[in-house]
Amino acid sequence: MKMSMGEMLKNAGKVKYIKGGPDTVVTGIAESSEEMRKGSVFFCIKGFGGANGHDFAYAAVKNGASAVVCEKPVSAGKSAAIAIVKNSRAALIEAARQFYREKADALSFTGITGTKGKTTVSYLIGALLEGGLKRPCAVAGTIKYRVGRKEYESMTTTPSITRLCRLIEESADAGIRDFVMEVSSHALDQGRVSHITFDTVVLTNVTRDHLDYHKTYGAYLKAKSKITGLLKTRGRIVINRDDPGCLRIASGNACKRADRFYYSLRSNAMFRAVDIKTGFKGASFTLVTPSGRKRVKTNLIGRHNVYNALAAAAAVYGKISDEDIRRGLQEFRLVPGRLEPVYSGKFGVITDYAHTPDSLEKAMEALNALSHARLITVFGAGGNRDRGKRPLMGRVAARLSDIIIITTDNPRFEEPEGIIREIAAGIPKKEMKNTLIIKDRRKAIETAVCLARENDIVLLAGKGHEGYQAIKGKKYSFSDAVEVKKALKRRFG
Repeated sequence: MKMSMGEMLKNAGKVKYIKGGPDTVVTGIAESSEEMRKGSVFFCIKGFGGANGHDFAYAAVKNGASAVVCEKPVSAGKSAAIAIVKNSRAALIEAARQFYREKADALSFTGITGTKGKTTVSYLIGALLEGGLKRPCAVAGTIKYRVGRKEYESMTTTPSITRLCRLIEESADAGIRDFVMEVSSHALDQGRVSHITFDTVVLTNVTRDHLDYHKTYGAYLKAKSKITGLLKTRGRIVINRDDPGCLRIASGNACKRADRFYYSLRSNAMFRAVDIKTGFKGASFTLVTPSGRKRVKTNLIGRHNVYNALAAAAAVYGKISDEDIRRGLQEFRLVPGRLEPVYSGKFGVITDYAHTPDSLEKAMEALNALSHARLITVFGAGGNRDRGKRPLMGRVAARLSDIIIITTDNPRFEEPEGIIREIAAGIPKKEMKNTLIIKDRRKAIETAVCLARENDIVLLAGKGHEGYQAIKGKKYSFSDAVEVKKALKRRFG
């Protein structure tokens, strides 16, 4: 693909060329000097973590950039064209929209946003579409980015603008027509998906999270609601009727211009689940749609996953048959690290990504609904993130667990002892007798496995699919599932 700078930046406001001109032809866009392709234009973006792309213009040109877009003059060598704009991030969004318009127009986009459930719903939608339409699709989210059968490491829940554009290009070139993606509040606030027009938007729930970034729940909700402004006219928006945050977003003007598909477990809605039964091997329910009723049995554990199944069914309804929806939900396997059983013997061990008070509560409620003796919960909290949620998580764990083991999660640049103290502050004094503090997560997991008796359930929360621990700027290899297997071997031989 090729395009002139003038065409690419035609909607980017005033552009001043101090070197080269609008006729300069480029072959792509980039916002990182490391991801540069020969002939691309490099956009100097001021990062939210303090990094500034203006400092990397020379490196970008050295790596192949033929042009640089910046907010102030930069040193970029002799060969590259240089264009100055008022806001290089806004210019990048417009450039992405122009340069990849043809590729994006070939795809149907489904965006899922919410505090929890995004990953499971995206996996479900992808599986339902592939099974019902008999063709591959693209799915991008927390665990990985997938284009058909090709998989890439996921660095963030929602890719950067340029990473997303390349996934779009690859998908369109491969003949893929459906692109399903998780959309985080950070991505919406930073404009990472502002160049996308969504055919379908799914709202799972909006509860407390990421207040280290958004500061208030109102700001977090406002960021989430931005996705509705990216929905095409008469596009489909799938709304959790049982969630107050989703209902607040759905009351906005953008939603009123959309086709609204509500789902619920508690009230009358287009999509409902009734006669729900849950167990250690999954959940079954009667799926109610505008077309009728079908009995569904899934491998997913817990009532919250019934919500996820409803959301996915509503997102694909009418695109595939009701029978394909039923079959797809029934055949769907587990999502890595989402209430994933890693051992089922004398007792059970389950990993889950839950890292907020609400998601931890939902995971524990799902497990408490199963037949079991005691629930042993191992969890921590991420460092350099919303500190206010830590005592709330401790309170939830104390209310719903028989034994609590507080440990580390990803402490990042914080001292683990401080994080643990803030979690413990939420645990009532009378419950502290059932609470252990073991800073080393490996030892905490081994202790939980050793404490477990027949019919107990051990929940390892917070890490889920992650294969590392982030400590002092480094990522150390670490897997809850692997550590469980080691602990089981030490206990049982």
